[in-house]
Amino acid sequence: MAEFISHYLFGQEILPLMPKAAQNAATTYKAAFNWGLQGPDPFFYHALALGSPFKKYANLMHSQKTDELFYAFSRAVNRLCDERQIIAQAYFYGFLCHYALDSNIHPYVYCRQLQWKEKMPNVNDSSIHCRIENDIDHELYMAKFKKPLTDFDVDKQYKLSEEEIAVISVILHYVLKSVYDVNIPTAKIRMSFEEMRRVIKVLYSKNQTICQSLKKLECIVGKGLFTGHFKTEKPNWDCLNLKHSPWFNAWQPNTLRAESVPEIFDIAGKEAANLAVQYSSELDAGWMLLHHFDVSFDNGNPKNRAFKQLN
Repeated sequence: MAEFISHYLFGQEILPLMPKAAQNAATTYKAAFNWGLQGPDPFFYHALALGSPFKKYANLMHSQKTDELFYAFSRAVNRLCDERQIIAQAYFYGFLCHYALDSNIHPYVYCRQLQWKEKMPNVNDSSIHCRIENDIDHELYMAKFKKPLTDFDVDKQYKLSEEEIAVISVILHYVLKSVYDVNIPTAKIRMSFEEMRRVIKVLYSKNQTICQSLKKLECIVGKGLFTGHFKTEKPNWDCLNLKHSPWFNAWQPNTLRAESVPEIFDIAGKEAANLAVQYSSELDAGWMLLHHFDVSFDNGNPKNRAFKQLN
């Protein structure tokens, strides 16, 4: 997955390219749209240090049954009425953006992860992955705002109303149950969002005491679990690939690419806008279609090559 800020910035950047219905929903219910931009990621944060099974469900949504996921999701949105549907649309269009960015940037991140792993064989794969994405976050935010990531106001952008979280949690419950046969109570889905918000606030904290405490906890629960997410260190490498160093999709290792991260954003933005146009037309007609997605959110994961033809 791309990191928290990357998804947020991507959504704000491409929203003007999306159809008016999507723009209206996203501006009316900003928090719902912003949470949609985070896709299934809140499930990674449920009881983070305790090894919650919800991480498995987040991985399922990222890697399997992408066609069915968006079909069930769009039908759920279509069934709602009035303001509840506008909330659902805001969240849905954000979720589409999450897919577009993940599926396009993951091959680059996984390639760099493989390269780093050769130099740091004892470091957890997830930690390396998160560190790369965190570095990308840092540079993108600094380039846009000329401020450190620790200045980002999480509560201002991600505070959901009761009606918003009610709609979102019911939709996710329905999608997980109908597509993956996973039954998560809506109360626990709500909890995942709140826990992610709290963890992100800590990770964006300027308080070094908090960071040091997490490092000590990390020694107990697993190397790299938290430090890969810290927002306090400036990258010392060309994480945005502005020099256009070659990279490859692990599923297509013989095809070299050289796009920078901003160029990948442009590619993903066009895809997200096209998807939004398709679904907006269907919502206007009240008839949702089953679309085929060539790759999952987890495109290029070297551990999931068997899934590349799924969906």
